[in-house]
Amino acid sequence: MAKGLVERYREHAARNGERMTPQKLAILEFLDGNPNHPTVQEIFAFVKARLGQTARVTVYRFLRELIRNGMVRALCVDPDRMRFDANTTPHHHAVCRLCGRIVDIPADVITCHTGKVLDNFASTGHMEVVLWGVCRLCAEKEK
Repeated sequence: MAKGLVERYREHAARNGERMTPQKLAILEFLDGNPNHPTVQEIFAFVKARLGQTARVTVYRFLRELIRNGMVRALCVDPDRMRFDANTTPHHHAVCRLCGRIVDIPADVITCHTGKVLDNFASTGHMEVVLWGVCRLCAEKEK
C-alpha cells in the first residue's frame, strides 16, 4: 500500500533534519487524501481553525517546500487561485467550467502522441492534460 503524505513527509524530515511543526502536520493532514484540490485559502482556514493564530506565510512557505520536494502538485486551472494536489502519481484533471470542480482522471485513460510537437526538446518530463467541460451536477441544474 502506498504511503500517505504525512508518512512520506515524516521520512523526508527525518532524512533532512527538518522539524515537524503543528502547522506542517495540520497542512499535511488536510491535503492527505483530499480529493478536492484545495486552494491555499482553504488550507489556511483549516490550519487556523485547528491551531488558532497561524501566519498565512507559513502555509505558503510549506506548500512551496512540498512542491519543490515533489510531494504536492500545484494546479494552475483556476484563474483566481492556485490549487494543490497531494496525489503525485501520474494523472490528468477534468475541470467543470461552471462550478470549478476538479476531478482526477487516471493517466492510462488518456493517451497522447506528441510526435512533431516535441521536436524542439531533447527530453521531456511528465505530461498532464486538463479537460474542460460541465460536470453532471451542473448539467442537471441547467435542465
